[in-house]
Amino acid sequence: MAPHDLVAPQPVESEVIIETRGLSRVYPA
Repeated sequence: MAPHDLVAPQPVESEVIIETRGLSRVYPA
């Protein structure tokens, strides 16, 4: 239950970080 509690607080933020990383590859600047 502890691990789930950590993912529940900000599940959307995780997706945003993944998308940002993908954009960083296209726009390294």
